[in-house]
Amino acid sequence: MLTAARRGPLDEREDARAQVLEAEIAFSSQRGREAAALFVAAAKRLEPLDADKSRAAYLEAIWAGCFAMHLASPSGPLDVSAAARTGPPATTEPPRPYDLMLEGLATRFVDGFPAGAQTLQRALTEYTSTVTVGPGHIAWVWLAVELWDSDAWFELGTRHVQAAREAGALTMLPLALHTLAAWHVLAGDFGLADTMLAEADSIMAATGNAPMSHARLRLAAYRGGDAEALIRSSISDGTERGEGVLVRHAEDAAATLYAGLGRYDDALKWAQREVEHNSHAFYMTALPELVEAAVRCDEPDEARRAVEALCEKTQASGTAWARGVEARSRALVSEGDDADPLYREAISLLAESRLRVESARAQLLYGEWLRRENRRVDAREQLRAAHEALAGMGAGPFAERAARELRATGETVRKRSVDTRDELTPQEAQIARMAADAFTNAEIGAQLFLSPRTVEWHM
Repeated sequence: MLTAARRGPLDEREDARAQVLEAEIAFSSQRGREAAALFVAAAKRLEPLDADKSRAAYLEAIWAGCFAMHLASPSGPLDVSAAARTGPPATTEPPRPYDLMLEGLATRFVDGFPAGAQTLQRALTEYTSTVTVGPGHIAWVWLAVELWDSDAWFELGTRHVQAAREAGALTMLPLALHTLAAWHVLAGDFGLADTMLAEADSIMAATGNAPMSHARLRLAAYRGGDAEALIRSSISDGTERGEGVLVRHAEDAAATLYAGLGRYDDALKWAQREVEHNSHAFYMTALPELVEAAVRCDEPDEARRAVEALCEKTQASGTAWARGVEARSRALVSEGDDADPLYREAISLLAESRLRVESARAQLLYGEWLRRENRRVDAREQLRAAHEALAGMGAGPFAERAARELRATGETVRKRSVDTRDELTPQEAQIARMAADAFTNAEIGAQLFLSPRTVEWHM
């Protein structure tokens, strides 16, 4: 339809808006290296014609550049941010949330995270309090993750999935589902995350858009199993499309997987790769994994450099999640009496964040440290809590790591029985949840792109 429209006749403003649509189609269908440059070209054309639409295009360009990241050609987030700063100023006073987001992101990439954090936090606060969530607003959820705001991540993510579903926005719904599923992974609800990802897969298969494995990578890293195959395929697919953020997610997942397996040399290698490809320390970086792996590999200087880079973000953020991860990382590079209160602080703050995987990992690290300090009774308490939490979630590699440490303290570890809910496939679980919410077979089939007969068979 766009090709037909561009055959004209279109005036200059209409043709520039068609150029924006071309960029949006390129981003939503491939999420690759070309979209950011297309957005920038459209934004420049719109500058003398429509300042607001020019700024909107620059904002989309920055996010497209963030997806391409180190594989961007030619425009990465730094290039786009520099171009956006030369564009038209905000047309309203006080500036709207979107104006603040554009200003904050441009500053964040050009001058560093601490310089842009305050503006971005103000943008997120004003958006959540004044703007009605729409299906095309998913970037606000990504911003919440970038700011280490786990509460806003969950609340906005939930509202965006609902808005995209109600609008039938099949381009945005898989992105929203993956973004919210990633929260549920860190919250330890692997089953619900799996259900959301199965729905996203069915939508992308029906629409023909590029598949996504972003949240599934983190889920697989914690579960173990065939995670290595998914990591390899994601790196290959992301590299081919120019979707650098997918490659980075895969590298981060590899570092997490090998940390759980106790293969710290491999964890260090993969964490270093992610940090090298993520020069701006953007969006759930692998810096915490790098700290842990470097300590275990007796690379104290590498670990301390990673802590310093991490603290640039966590201290500017100030949320419970950020402060908890910082305290956990500082504890790892501390010695003697300095480490103990940091581990306790990390466990408390991460429990407050509701991200149970993060707090369980802090307990595991604390228990390991206590055992090496010959405080076996205290170590058992922390390791037992970590093992029960991680095993209950289904985080196999980390649960087994905790079990090994418990056995080293002289305690016998019981195996958990399999919960029958885990015997359902992700699609069966999704159908069961929707049936429990009183959807009919026909309604379930329409939403999951299945025939009513297939739904009935699953039931």
